Amino acid sequence: GIMAMVNQKTGARQGNANYVLYPLAAQSGASCTSNAAAVTNANCIFYDVVSGNNSVACVAGSNNCSNQSSSGYGLLVNPADKSAPAWTTTAGYDLATGLGSVNAANLVNHWNSVSFHPTTTTLSSLPATITHGQPVNFTVTVASGGGTPAGDVSLIAQTSSTQITGSGSFTLASGGIFTGSTNVLPGGSYSLVAHYSGDGIHGASDSAPQPVTVAPENSLTKAAFVSCDSSPCTSGMTNLVYGSALGLLRVDVTNSGGQPCASLTSGLITYPCPTGSVAVATQYNAVAFPLNSQGYTESPLTQLFPGQYTLQASYTGDASYNPSTSVSIPLTITAAPTTTTLGSVPPQSYAGQTPMILVTINTQSIGAGPTGTVQILNNGVPLGSPATIYGGGSIPGSNGHYAYAGVNVYPSLPGGNLSLTAQYSGDSRYAASVTAVPTTATVADFSVSTPTSTIDLSAPGQTGTLTLAVTPLYGYNAAVYPFAIGCPPAATCTFSPSSINLSGSATVSTTFTLNTTAVSSS
Repeated sequence: GIMAMVNQKTGARQGNANYVLYPLAAQSGASCTSNAAAVTNANCIFYDVVSGNNSVACVAGSNNCSNQSSSGYGLLVNPADKSAPAWTTTAGYDLATGLGSVNAANLVNHWNSVSFHPTTTTLSSLPATITHGQPVNFTVTVASGGGTPAGDVSLIAQTSSTQITGSGSFTLASGGIFTGSTNVLPGGSYSLVAHYSGDGIHGASDSAPQPVTVAPENSLTKAAFVSCDSSPCTSGMTNLVYGSALGLLRVDVTNSGGQPCASLTSGLITYPCPTGSVAVATQYNAVAFPLNSQGYTESPLTQLFPGQYTLQASYTGDASYNPSTSVSIPLTITAAPTTTTLGSVPPQSYAGQTPMILVTINTQSIGAGPTGTVQILNNGVPLGSPATIYGGGSIPGSNGHYAYAGVNVYPSLPGGNLSLTAQYSGDSRYAASVTAVPTTATVADFSVSTPTSTIDLSAPGQTGTLTLAVTPLYGYNAAVYPFAIGCPPAATCTFSPSSINLSGSATVSTTFTLNTTAVSSS
């Protein structure tokens, strides 16, 4: 931040700031012992810390630790003097506090008080028109009336709106001259300037701008599907599963020779990388992806539904590289497999009840959640109608968030020993599945005997009875409440007893009585 203010104050690049910082600190009165009086001294540029050290605790046995045993802690010591803490402050520069803290205003205002021998920088032997990526020979000469300049020069591409460093630094040889070549000038038409950053004796300077036009070179766009479901990753895949967390489309844009701009092993940039974006098109639509700083882009294929595709990547080009298009790539995306899980049945379930049972559909996909329906079956026979999945989401997994869906099902349970499974219908992205292991449950029930006799009432006022025998099934252990239906007009229908308590396997009977009303004058 302070150097940004120096640049603003001077209106020029500074190069290596050390060439000014140390001569400033050496000026009389510029470096003051840090105390309250120094803060009010208008001449102080550096507040020099002269007491203490910055030795810290260290783990025993570590480098430069006072305790070299196998356990415990110690203090960091000076490697040149094991008895002294590292590092101790002294007057002037020291390894603990450097030159001290800085009075920013005084530093900025006194920056130009350090003088250097003036220099003149000349850029020569540069052709006016070149093609991007081709080596360009040039010569930079830095002259001074006060000896031979040393240090580095760089090439700066200047436009009306911005400044672009066209290449790295080049070290001056004896005589203050650099002669060599570069192949990393950016594309476009601009003015090229050779900048000398100065040294401890000579000041910085810029050459006169030279117009140059760098025509774009041809690019080469390569697209491939990469699967990292196993190690090492596999390139050139043509079959992928929908929503695969480790299935990627990778598009590389290189120079015409097919050489990546970044080393595949070290990641270091070997030439200016293409910029801009690539449009990845299928027979249905196109999506644009920006190139990263190493000239490629990777995208998961979660937006593509199962089906047959033909993909092609087109690079838009920039000032340094012409547009290019990859070859067409066939791709088959298959439906993602699913796993259906059926929740448990409440332990005290009775026939005819409709308990809530949760069914979940899990998948390794990182795409949208499954949709469709779920059908509950007992020994392969459907119970009721299919239930529609109410929604999906994502759950944390070892490689990311996986898709899932769920639905609460309310099947009407028959009595007996049940073997329940849940069958997922599948949808356009996910394959159907059924629970691998059935959920077993025993649903209690009871049976009612059918009376063999008949109530035959030939005159009003008569009474008739029938006996009903109720037997518990599958461990039914609860009350049963008989009821009458279709009782005739002018009659009463009752059960005695009105409720039956079933337990174990014993049959319990109840008597049904039909009372008719006798004839009356009304």
